[in-house]
Amino acid sequence: MGGCKNKQLGLTRHRKNKKLLAKRRIAMRTLWSTNPDTLKNCGQNAASNSSLIIEEHTAASLSTTTDQPSTSASIIEQEDWKYSNNSQDSLYCSQESTPCEKEKVISDSMGGRRIVEVQSFIDQILSFPHHGLFSCSSGSSGNTVRILKEVRKGFISEFVLICDLCKVEHKVYSDKTDGKLNTNGAAVLGAISIGCGFSQLNEFVSAMNIPEISYKRYKDVEDNLQEIIEEESWKCMIEAGKKEAEMAKENGDVDENDIPMITVIADGAWCKRSYRSAYNARSGAACIVGQRTGKLLFLGIRNKFCAMCHMGGMEHVCFKNWDGTSTGMESDIILEGFKQSISIHGLKYAYLVGDGDSSVLKRLQAESPYVVEKIECSNHLLRNYCTNLKNLATKKFSSKGLPIAPFLRQFLKKSIQRLRTAVDCAVKYRRSQDVSFQDQVNHLKKDIENSVSHVFGEHKKCDNYFCKGDKPNEFNQVSTLKQCGLYNDIMSFANRLIYNSKSLIKNMTNNSAESYNSVVAKFIGGKRADFSKRGGYKMRCQAASICYNTGVAFQSVLHKAITDKSPGFHTKKFIERKKKLNCKRQLFQKTKKSNKKQVVAEADEDYGDVEEILDAEELTRRTNVFLRSLKKTKEEILEIAENTKEQRQSALWFTERRKRITASMFGKICKLRPTTNPATALTILFRQSLNSVDEIKGFESEVYFMIPRTNIDEFVYARGDAADEWRKSRRKHIFVKAASSELDEAAAGFWGGWRWRAEERHGSWRKCTGIFTS
Repeated sequence: MGGCKNKQLGLTRHRKNKKLLAKRRIAMRTLWSTNPDTLKNCGQNAASNSSLIIEEHTAASLSTTTDQPSTSASIIEQEDWKYSNNSQDSLYCSQESTPCEKEKVISDSMGGRRIVEVQSFIDQILSFPHHGLFSCSSGSSGNTVRILKEVRKGFISEFVLICDLCKVEHKVYSDKTDGKLNTNGAAVLGAISIGCGFSQLNEFVSAMNIPEISYKRYKDVEDNLQEIIEEESWKCMIEAGKKEAEMAKENGDVDENDIPMITVIADGAWCKRSYRSAYNARSGAACIVGQRTGKLLFLGIRNKFCAMCHMGGMEHVCFKNWDGTSTGMESDIILEGFKQSISIHGLKYAYLVGDGDSSVLKRLQAESPYVVEKIECSNHLLRNYCTNLKNLATKKFSSKGLPIAPFLRQFLKKSIQRLRTAVDCAVKYRRSQDVSFQDQVNHLKKDIENSVSHVFGEHKKCDNYFCKGDKPNEFNQVSTLKQCGLYNDIMSFANRLIYNSKSLIKNMTNNSAESYNSVVAKFIGGKRADFSKRGGYKMRCQAASICYNTGVAFQSVLHKAITDKSPGFHTKKFIERKKKLNCKRQLFQKTKKSNKKQVVAEADEDYGDVEEILDAEELTRRTNVFLRSLKKTKEEILEIAENTKEQRQSALWFTERRKRITASMFGKICKLRPTTNPATALTILFRQSLNSVDEIKGFESEVYFMIPRTNIDEFVYARGDAADEWRKSRRKHIFVKAASSELDEAAAGFWGGWRWRAEERHGSWRKCTGIFTS
């Protein structure tokens, strides 16, 4: 059966081909009878006088007779692809091809769009010797000029025109081939400016049906541009250095040798994102920016990989210049910039604003030719402070190994912004004081040290400008924080701010260097493309330095550097539009801040760290593990009792309380009906806070049962009659109101389980989880 089917398919294809050939013959006879002069010399088309697009009569005729392309047409298209990539002058066409097939090859090769320099292209067409626009000057009527072939060199096309009567050939180019910045150079420069590479550029032009550029030609153009970009980059940095020197001399910032001393900002970046874990980038860059002008003064690039060296056996320009670790690139580049500051700019970088990288300062102190003072970026100091506090809020144990109550972690998480605001307000106030710089620093140190106590409810050391004393309904959590060790952990992070109080008073940031890094990220495609194999990363960093120093005039500066001429009309129009947009942004950027509270969107059921869904078997297993963890020996019970005597003053008390159902809630849980919403039980069991106003009031009005010292260690379990006997004898004991100084005497802790307490408002006993003494 399979063989029969194959034969039937073959016969079907043969019949279709015969029908198609018959239709072609009919179309050819029709065309010959209507206009025999058109096909006399390979069938030139009847194109309009204002266009060079060739339309084939045969293709138009066939499109009306059949919708399916023939086998011979697909072969011609394949042959034409070979020709379009062939640099030979002769047209690729076999001797057996008919005149119509030859015209089809030309038409297919001329398909798509081209990038044309309009004025030059029209001038070349009009300069065709002894011919009109498309007709021969011998007096013949009709269009006698046609396109013989097209030779492409990247995005530049060479069209060969021929007159069918006098056989005169004329070459027309889509752009000037001898131009210093022709279509190929402009396309590659544009790709560099927007962070694209060879693949992205070809994908873009293919979507527009424009012929692609070969990798070899792209790389040749890029290499030529690299030399110009590097030279122009250094010119811009030297000009910026001259301005910095002039401004320093005007302010009198010179040393004993009359060398200007300036403040610089430095920072580094890698060619890929590290995500705080993968510090293995192949290339890295670091910059030094003048603080007064905000212009780039020095740029260094380190490459630890070369693709050509990796393949081996070829002569090439090697860009590999680093064998160390990726993390050591930044400090090495910045050290190089400081060593060359006098030779390049005639400047001394006396002050360095950085982002807290201690390795940079360490190398400068050891190898710099002059003394350098480091100023920490205030933005990084405060941001790192908040980041450390966020990480601390997720830990269940303090640095002392003590457990941190969940409500304390939640309270710390909500107070992070208040802690930063307290430091910001203190810095702003101390900077505005009319006192000496050292007094400002000393006062700020005291304010930062007190800010933690202020936020958590203790205002003993607060200045009048800082706060107005105790707040209503505010609970002092400082003693609780100190007991579990969380207070000391917070202060360890605040101590870094105290140590860098001088930098906070000076209020300098490295935003200028960060801005340059953002420009680099644009030129390298947002660090999503790898340009670190053959010097592409270096060229793009240098192009970014020109863009950073010149602003929106980047295209104009490079155009003048390459061609010694101003850019064209449309480039100037684009630059002017960008300048207007920047002026509008600067005019309206200082808008009044909204009073609306910022809503922080956290994880929900659709995205984020959502609780896992357990099957019945896993839920039973975890339940049994939890219940077994609640079983305590007598020694463990005594230890818990000793550590939880202070109740709310003990972090362990909160931890153990949340594992058990207290007596006050036991009745509510047991009396729940089967039809009650389960969320009610969850609300009772898992309350997030134990610090409501009513609870604090009840805590202050509690009366605890005092037990004689002699019986403090005699614990028994009470069951049935034993509990009744204990109740009868309860009047023999003394009741006192439990004050903070009496907690060690009162039976107010978790004595392993049940405890008894009396409340003034009820006047009766209430049984809670635990055990009691006889």
